Amino acid sequence: MDRIAAKCIGLSFNPDNCAVHEEVLSLDDLKQLKRYHKEDNPQRNGEPIIVLVYDGDRFVIDGNKRVNKWVNDEDVTPRRALIVKRKA
Repeated sequence: MDRIAAKCIGLSFNPDNCAVHEEVLSLDDLKQLKRYHKEDNPQRNGEPIIVLVYDGDRFVIDGNKRVNKWVNDEDVTPRRALIVKRKA
Protein backbone atom coordinates (compact mmCIF):
# COMPACT_ATOMS: atom_id res chain seq x y z
CA MET A 1 0.00 0.00 0.00
CA ASP A 2 2.86 2.37 0.74
CA ARG A 3 4.05 2.08 -2.87
CA ILE A 4 0.58 2.87 -4.22
CA ALA A 5 0.12 5.81 -1.84
CA ALA A 6 3.49 7.20 -2.86
CA LYS A 7 2.51 6.87 -6.52
CA CYS A 8 -0.91 8.50 -6.05
CA ILE A 9 -0.17 11.35 -3.65
CA GLY A 10 3.58 11.30 -3.11
CA LEU A 11 3.57 10.45 0.61
CA SER A 12 4.46 7.42 2.69
CA PHE A 13 1.63 5.63 4.47
CA ASN A 14 2.79 2.78 6.72
CA PRO A 15 1.97 1.22 10.11
CA ASP A 16 4.15 3.76 11.92
CA ASN A 17 2.28 6.83 10.68
CA CYS A 18 -1.27 5.56 9.99
CA ALA A 19 -4.41 4.42 11.73
CA VAL A 20 -6.96 2.05 10.17
CA HIS A 21 -10.67 1.63 10.86
CA GLU A 22 -13.62 0.10 9.03
CA GLU A 23 -16.65 1.98 7.68
CA VAL A 24 -19.72 0.99 5.72
CA LEU A 25 -20.14 3.22 2.65
CA SER A 26 -23.36 4.01 0.82
CA LEU A 27 -23.62 4.41 -2.95
CA ASP A 28 -23.44 8.19 -2.48
CA ASP A 29 -20.27 7.75 -0.40
CA LEU A 30 -18.74 5.58 -3.14
CA LYS A 31 -19.52 8.22 -5.76
CA GLN A 32 -17.46 10.78 -3.79
CA LEU A 33 -14.29 8.68 -3.74
CA LYS A 34 -11.33 9.68 -5.93
CA ARG A 35 -10.66 6.92 -8.45
CA TYR A 36 -7.73 6.69 -10.86
CA HIS A 37 -9.33 5.02 -13.85
CA LYS A 38 -12.75 4.24 -15.35
CA GLU A 39 -12.41 0.46 -15.79
CA ASP A 40 -15.33 -1.46 -14.30
CA ASN A 41 -14.52 -5.11 -14.95
CA PRO A 42 -13.32 -6.39 -11.55
CA GLN A 43 -11.96 -9.90 -11.16
CA ARG A 44 -13.87 -10.19 -7.90
CA ASN A 45 -16.85 -8.45 -6.34
CA GLY A 46 -15.92 -8.85 -2.69
CA GLU A 47 -15.20 -6.40 0.03
CA PRO A 48 -13.63 -4.55 1.69
CA ILE A 49 -12.09 -1.89 -0.49
CA ILE A 50 -9.20 0.21 0.85
CA VAL A 51 -9.56 3.98 1.03
CA LEU A 52 -6.77 6.39 1.90
CA VAL A 53 -7.76 9.72 3.48
CA TYR A 54 -5.47 12.65 2.83
CA ASP A 55 -6.00 16.40 2.94
CA GLY A 56 -9.79 16.01 3.07
CA ASP A 57 -9.98 13.70 0.05
CA ARG A 58 -10.67 9.96 -0.03
CA PHE A 59 -8.68 7.93 -2.56
CA VAL A 60 -9.47 4.33 -3.54
CA ILE A 61 -6.19 2.45 -3.13
CA ASP A 62 -7.61 -1.03 -3.69
CA GLY A 63 -10.95 -1.67 -5.39
CA ASN A 64 -11.17 0.95 -8.17
CA LYS A 65 -12.77 -1.47 -10.63
CA ARG A 66 -15.25 -2.72 -8.04
CA VAL A 67 -16.24 0.82 -7.04
CA ASN A 68 -16.60 1.81 -10.70
CA LYS A 69 -18.87 -1.19 -11.31
CA TRP A 70 -21.02 -0.55 -8.23
CA VAL A 71 -21.38 3.14 -9.14
CA ASN A 72 -22.08 2.47 -12.83
CA ASP A 73 -24.67 -0.18 -11.92
CA GLU A 74 -26.24 2.15 -9.30
CA ASP A 75 -25.87 -0.74 -6.81
CA VAL A 76 -27.23 0.56 -3.47
CA THR A 77 -25.74 -2.30 -1.42
CA PRO A 78 -23.77 -0.85 1.52
CA ARG A 79 -20.07 -1.67 1.07
CA ARG A 80 -17.34 -2.23 3.64
CA ALA A 81 -14.17 -0.14 3.41
CA LEU A 82 -10.94 -0.07 5.36
CA ILE A 83 -10.14 3.60 5.92
CA VAL A 84 -6.47 4.53 6.29
CA LYS A 85 -5.57 7.93 7.77
CA ARG A 86 -2.23 9.47 8.65
CA LYS A 87 -1.77 10.02 12.36
CA ALA A 88 -1.67 13.67 13.45
